[in-house]
Amino acid sequence: MKIKQKGFSLIEVLVVVGIIAVLAIAVVYALNPGQFFAQGADANRVAGIGTLDKAVSLYYSDAMNTPSTLFMGTSSVVYISIPDPTATTTAGTNCSGLGLVSTASTTYHCAAPSNYLKVDGTGWVPINFTAYPGGSPVSSLPVDPTNTTSSNEYYVYVTDGMGGYELMAQPASAKDASDTADFVRGTNLALVTSFPGKSGGSGGSSFTCGSPLVDARDSQSYATVQIGTQCWMQQNLNVGTEILGATNQGTNVSSASSIQKYCYSNNPSNCTSQGGLYQWTQAVGGSTGCDGTGASQPACTVPIQGVCPANWHIPSHYEWTELELATCTSETCATDFPYNETTTGARGTNEGTILQSSTGLFRAQLAGGNIGGSFFNQSSYAYFWSSLVTDGSAWYRTLYAGYGAINRLTNDETPGFSVRCVHN
Repeated sequence: MKIKQKGFSLIEVLVVVGIIAVLAIAVVYALNPGQFFAQGADANRVAGIGTLDKAVSLYYSDAMNTPSTLFMGTSSVVYISIPDPTATTTAGTNCSGLGLVSTASTTYHCAAPSNYLKVDGTGWVPINFTAYPGGSPVSSLPVDPTNTTSSNEYYVYVTDGMGGYELMAQPASAKDASDTADFVRGTNLALVTSFPGKSGGSGGSSFTCGSPLVDARDSQSYATVQIGTQCWMQQNLNVGTEILGATNQGTNVSSASSIQKYCYSNNPSNCTSQGGLYQWTQAVGGSTGCDGTGASQPACTVPIQGVCPANWHIPSHYEWTELELATCTSETCATDFPYNETTTGARGTNEGTILQSSTGLFRAQLAGGNIGGSFFNQSSYAYFWSSLVTDGSAWYRTLYAGYGAINRLTNDETPGFSVRCVHN
């Protein structure tokens, strides 16, 4: 007698697949609920800025039929999606009620709470969308799901006054922070080079990551960026007096002029574009080095300021590890980037590519290095010092153009490498 084999019905298969999907989501939520919610907020963030981008594009296309009616905002102003509670008229304010301080190069504008969502030109985006044939493409202006300066999570709108514009938002999750392309929209994406945020000078207690870091020692300005729980300089440090590459640097860090730096090929323009190169002893100001204790405390107990501006310091080996883990998206992050002082060599899969991306967060500059006056590997390699020394060798990180891994290496203290500072 033949036994009839009975397979699963389509409904049964779909039920099992649904259960697996629910369980997978539950596991992700249980492991990291904060990141789960942050990714959800980022999805809403991208949707909102996409809706606004379409509305601005439609307005511009129609207004070009009658150019005299075109008004997309003032070219010197950064428009913020958060209403200023101190605004009392539809004219809005310069966002001073939010702690956003205008500078010689940046003027902010915030609408009043009563009309910041309006689409008639008095809202946070200064475009009169009601002039569009058939009515406004949006019923109210989208704003960031969080919309607060405390975390720099809000929308930004900038225009060149001639039809070009840029919309920008800040991702909240580590996953989305590795690729920010979806958080920037518009027709002129060169209008905003770093996310505008609270002004805080060299980064004291009032400093909000994402705002420019102005080094009080020489007035140079650096872009900053939040990556995970850390605030990093988004450009290589360029403080100090240039000396020839064949000369050893000192350890004095008492002033900008006392710090010594190399410029690639002894050409000052390379310092301007890619930062200075520093021997380890100069970078740490003659310190003996330090490291954090592990995942619970990546920073040194007393961080080494060295050549960094006030309130910033040379990243420890474990702070680099924290950055690597914040960038990692694989299932082997913990083993690829362990908190120890023994694992060296090429680590990870595509984290080096992410850190090198010109549209990402870290935006590594491949400035090369110097040993005894022999400069090497500009545009191919980036070398970054850490504050750790073990057995007489200083730890550093290497990124290589076209190579996805990150190299953890040690060397003597004499090469001239780049420095990226991290906020205290």
